[in-house]
Amino acid sequence: MFGYGLYGENVGNYIRKPMCECTGEEIMTELLYHLNMLDIRDELLAHTYVSTCMMPYITSQFMPRKVTDRPKNVPDGCTNIAFLSQYVEVPDDVVFTVEMSVRTGMEGVYKLTGLEKDVPEVYPSRYDIRYTIERMKKFAGLPIYDKISLDDLPNIDPKEIGNLKQTIVNLVNAIPPYYHMYLGRDQTVPLKTSALHPQAPQSK
Repeated sequence: MFGYGLYGENVGNYIRKPMCECTGEEIMTELLYHLNMLDIRDELLAHTYVSTCMMPYITSQFMPRKVTDRPKNVPDGCTNIAFLSQYVEVPDDVVFTVEMSVRTGMEGVYKLTGLEKDVPEVYPSRYDIRYTIERMKKFAGLPIYDKISLDDLPNIDPKEIGNLKQTIVNLVNAIPPYYHMYLGRDQTVPLKTSALHPQAPQSK
């Protein structure tokens, strides 16, 4: 996995040093502290290598810009050139992800070779109600593919809302689940409650 510390000058909550002065093991220990997983620290560090790197210009991709500041994946009229990776204009996508780098490569190849194959769509999490409902269930500790019941709702004075509770349940259950675009070999990964270490306290 990879991670970024946006405030590397701040002192950690567990390792009382700024991240920019920490070793890889200290950064991992701080992360485990925040995940309430310090009990697996020794076992995890025994077979984990953490490489650190300072990247002061890494957020340059997020600088304010306008649409015409970046080229299209395949510029209009081009038949033999495609631009890839993080400085290409991709509608609705976000830079700084492996997903975008892979998508621009796929789109370039498919467009220039005339391959009639669909590129995975951009994950529409910003406005998609299915994604919002999935996140609400996840944060409430509910299975994301199960329908909710009245018992899953917080205690509310029935005098104040009358039949609104059943209306809310019906509305939420009427929204279809969002499909998962996980392309790995194990297609059950998106269905797992957790993919953490079996002995970790969060992996139940």
